[in-house]
Amino acid sequence: MEFVCVVNPVSGRGRSVKVAGKLKERLVNDGHQVRILETSGDSEKFSRICDSIKASDRVICIGGDGTLLYFLNHCFQYRSVAFYGVGTANVISIEFGIPRRIDRFVRMLEDDYRIMLHPGVTDNGTRFLMMCSFGIDGMVLNKVSQLGKNRMGKLAFLWPVFRSMTAYDYPKRGVSLDDGPMKDAYFAVISRIQHYGGPFRIAPDADPSKPSFQVVQMDRKGFWPTLRLLFHLMIGRVPSCPGVSVDSAEKVVISSGVDLMYFQVDGDLFPGEVKELKVLPDSFPLVIPQPER
Repeated sequence: MEFVCVVNPVSGRGRSVKVAGKLKERLVNDGHQVRILETSGDSEKFSRICDSIKASDRVICIGGDGTLLYFLNHCFQYRSVAFYGVGTANVISIEFGIPRRIDRFVRMLEDDYRIMLHPGVTDNGTRFLMMCSFGIDGMVLNKVSQLGKNRMGKLAFLWPVFRSMTAYDYPKRGVSLDDGPMKDAYFAVISRIQHYGGPFRIAPDADPSKPSFQVVQMDRKGFWPTLRLLFHLMIGRVPSCPGVSVDSAEKVVISSGVDLMYFQVDGDLFPGEVKELKVLPDSFPLVIPQPER
């Protein structure tokens, strides 16, 4: 087999580069061919890097969830893509039970069991595998620097979360599901997967193989409703949280507003506002462990 490791060299405080080296050593010893390519913040340069990958190559994306998002929006049509998470949350790894041990990860690669995921897409053409949201989580991301995440990991979020909950203005947006009526929301997660922020299950009925979103909306604002939502998120009972609704939709439209609203896509702050979301008919082949029989 021919593998290409696409590595974000800053993920995991540089641990991604070490992981790529270990994977290459193990795969070469098993008789495979391996190339290592590093991501670039220069979009055109990274597009040229992606052009060097053959459609028949088996791609291994090594970095955080944002690295996979970046890859998804530059390189799309490949035979198979595997993800080794070394970022802050690694939600994709948690969602699909992707192993972290090198030997188990290599076994997963060689088994080459794939599921076909249908990415979501925003009105500006940004593809995503996990979710888009607006509200307080976007505010938190705005206050957390990449340097802070690299140095402190999840601890970098503690103070920004508390500060945002107490100082946030809680602006609202209207949300329409499948061309239905607009309903006000102060926080919303339009999700393709079940997990959010790591091991927390926010959308228990989400299925990324189906062409629909699970839409979680909160119609209450303020410190205490947000704290209540966080509690229900931690215990895995978001649908039962007062003031929160969870619905399914194939199309989501979000109204504009005069107040500043922060959006995030797959854990990265989004530049500007999202107006509409749909699920793409195109599929993304993600390698995951084989289901137990």
